[in-house]
Amino acid sequence: MSSPANSSRSAKPGASASSHFLRAVLSSGGRVERAQRTHRQEYYERCDIPQTIKDHNTDLKRWQNTYNTVRPHQTLEYRTPLQKLQEFGILTNVPPPSVSHMS
Repeated sequence: MSSPANSSRSAKPGASASSHFLRAVLSSGGRVERAQRTHRQEYYERCDIPQTIKDHNTDLKRWQNTYNTVRPHQTLEYRTPLQKLQEFGILTNVPPPSVSHMS
């Protein structure tokens, strides 16, 4: 029986935590680029951007809430991240959003 230290997914001898972090960051490039494209197409290209940083931050928080709790995601089988977290039992007792992602 192999221990976690001997498994093929364990760290290589001498490998640092930072090298594992760097590999994870580099391998997530496609997901990050996809998220950035979504934000550009669904927020920046459709909304009037407020002129002040304070108002822009308020608007971004509203968009982030819509993105995570209202807008369905194809990679999550057309569920929202909130719904997926609820399915896994990570978040419970969260009321459903009161807005539509189409508004």
